Amino acid sequence: MIRDIGIRPIIFSVNCYIATILTMFVAFSLDLKSPGWAMTTVYLTSQPLSGAMRAKAVYRAI
Repeated sequence: MIRDIGIRPIIFSVNCYIATILTMFVAFSLDLKSPGWAMTTVYLTSQPLSGAMRAKAVYRAI
């Protein structure tokens, strides 16, 4: 069962994890009130098939 996963999903997962850790580091460094939202935004915007989530990310950035 594990052999059927493939390498691309594993690389994607590791990249998301690294981006989340970096985001949390920046959020804690800037002393944000809710650093958890930064982590959530990373995972929501990293999904390749969610166009609506990308629009929400742009809205949050503005």
